[in-house]
Amino acid sequence: MFKNWLTFGMSAYHTPGFQDTSRLMTRAFHGEVIYVEPARSLLHKKNFKGTLWDWKSCKMGEHNTVLTPPLSVPKKLDILSTALKRQIKNIDNELSHHWGHDWRNETVVYVTNWTPYQYRIIERLNPQYVIFDCVDDVLSFPYGWNREEVVTAWRRLAELSSSVLAVSPTLRNQMEELLNRPVVLLPNGVDAELFMNPSPQVPAGLERNGNQIRVGFAGTLNHWIDFEAMLSIVDTFPEVSLIFVWERRSDGK
Repeated sequence: MFKNWLTFGMSAYHTPGFQDTSRLMTRAFHGEVIYVEPARSLLHKKNFKGTLWDWKSCKMGEHNTVLTPPLSVPKKLDILSTALKRQIKNIDNELSHHWGHDWRNETVVYVTNWTPYQYRIIERLNPQYVIFDCVDDVLSFPYGWNREEVVTAWRRLAELSSSVLAVSPTLRNQMEELLNRPVVLLPNGVDAELFMNPSPQVPAGLERNGNQIRVGFAGTLNHWIDFEAMLSIVDTFPEVSLIFVWERRSDGK
């Protein structure tokens, strides 16, 4: 029934250094895919070269297209939603160009709780099938988001959605309370066979060295890690070694 997958992504399609749920989910879909990158605000000082109306389309393969949105115009500058309406008309034209005018009935629209304000576009596009995936306890991150505005946006997305997902029981319970609707638990995936059958050979650099304390980290190396604190630990406690493990991509990067 579903021929197409439309993602409103958490990060730019070619963001290096880590993977996120929206890109992984998009690449797992077998069918026609369009990935919408996050919009930058008109008020951002580096965005004067951006467009106000047009969506830049870039083909990434036979069945994969990336859309770079026009600049996001804040509500206080777009009181009558004139800019927003024109942007939505243009993305609807793009989607119809790729998938035909009946795309709403054949497309899964996927969005996470990292991009709450995408609801303004999604609700006006009026797709039939929306999946709202709660992948992190976003409000606990130190980004200074306005809690009331974000929760209001999440509720609007939940109202549009065919299903709301969460990756942990705790997050499911939290979102059910905030959204006042059922949330489906869909835990993050793991290759159990790989992790339950480790290689007997110890990787270079991980051999035991006397009574030295080893502290390990496996996961995404990104800006939310306090590297300065870790360097301070190493300087203060010479008996401690920090070991970082992350995935090496097939292209060697």
